[in-house]
Amino acid sequence: MIKRHSSPYGPIDSIRKSDDMFTKFALAQGFAGLESDAAYAEHVKTCRLFWPRLWVNDTIVRSLDVEIAMAYDSTKATKFLKRRNTTEVINYVGDIIDSFSSNNNKAAFYALDVNDVSSESFVPEAIEGKIVMLGYLGEMLGDPSSEDKFYTPLNKSELSRGLPDMFGLVIHANIVQMIISESWIDNMGRLSELVFAFFVTLLHIFVLLYTLSRFPKWFDVISILLIFVQLVTYAYLRIFAFKFYGYKIELIATIGCLTIASIVVSIFHSHLDRFFTKSSKHKRPMEDVEFELFSNHD
Repeated sequence: MIKRHSSPYGPIDSIRKSDDMFTKFALAQGFAGLESDAAYAEHVKTCRLFWPRLWVNDTIVRSLDVEIAMAYDSTKATKFLKRRNTTEVINYVGDIIDSFSSNNNKAAFYALDVNDVSSESFVPEAIEGKIVMLGYLGEMLGDPSSEDKFYTPLNKSELSRGLPDMFGLVIHANIVQMIISESWIDNMGRLSELVFAFFVTLLHIFVLLYTLSRFPKWFDVISILLIFVQLVTYAYLRIFAFKFYGYKIELIATIGCLTIASIVVSIFHSHLDRFFTKSSKHKRPMEDVEFELFSNHD
């Protein structure tokens, strides 16, 4: 069951619908709002997630993207909804084909300007059998306007806060493409994350103890190198799993456990070494012990 969503304004209790003149022949209606970290529409917006459905009062309303996918391929859309996630990570494939080079994103979707459509200056076969989405892409194709535009993970200049790179309509196209191609992203659950962290930490402790027994003088250096090598390895594993299997591995618990395990083993080694150093000062010669045992035996 999807929980009631809380927006920056509180629980959603209403939704605005299009005029009847636009919807009287529609198969279904869905909400077009996109999830972002902005409180207001005019603020800088980053879009990484979307809501497949929301509670509005006591009714579940599905997103526009899910409704479009449902009309195109109900089997795949239903399979997607059975995941029952409150939010889904958007698996972006690219932007519109942009001959004006207004962005550096990979081209993935064919776009027509309104003038091309009205004058029929396009090849009909280009859109035959395809999903056609109508919406705002600026005053004309290539318009650098930031209206209804979002930052996305494809934006190479996001850290330096360049211009937003993708119109909302293109984000919806990415979501629909993700649903019908079944290329959605699976997140590692909390339990799986903890189990993964447990076994990785167990292996880490075993290697540390082996290092203590074989190379005690190099323990500090090897333990630091071991953590570094593991972090690099797991980082590449995370990228590999995401790129080829659409699986997002969470490493926060693993990194924390590896750090704590190294500190604990290091402290344990330090105290254990001191204990044996003190004990050796009061240890009786082995010959005396053997002689005393032999005498008692007689």
